[in-house]
Amino acid sequence: MHRGRGAGVLHRLGRHRRRLPRADAVLEAGRAGRRADEDALWSGFKTAQDTFFQARAEVYSAKDAALREHAAVKSQLLEEAAKLVPVTDVRAARAALRGIQERWEQAGPVPRQDA
Repeated sequence: MHRGRGAGVLHRLGRHRRRLPRADAVLEAGRAGRRADEDALWSGFKTAQDTFFQARAEVYSAKDAALREHAAVKSQLLEEAAKLVPVTDVRAARAALRGIQERWEQAGPVPRQDA
């Protein structure tokens, strides 16, 4: 009877059956090692991610603080403009309003909820 290639492989494997439990143990150890490597990589990634998001939060916090300062300046300018009413001297009111408008533009943007 003719044995194909697969039968020869099975025959050779049969001779090494006693070694298979050891091979399984090696494979399991390899999987555990890969898991440990993967855990170490994930830990490093998580640390980098946390560092990035913390730095981003600090940048956004600083930007929000600056926008709140701009809003405070613009609130003061609104109070100053409100004092121009009622207008008694048109030329003086126009000059004062022009100065207020220039400072308004220089104050910069405000938070969206305050716009």
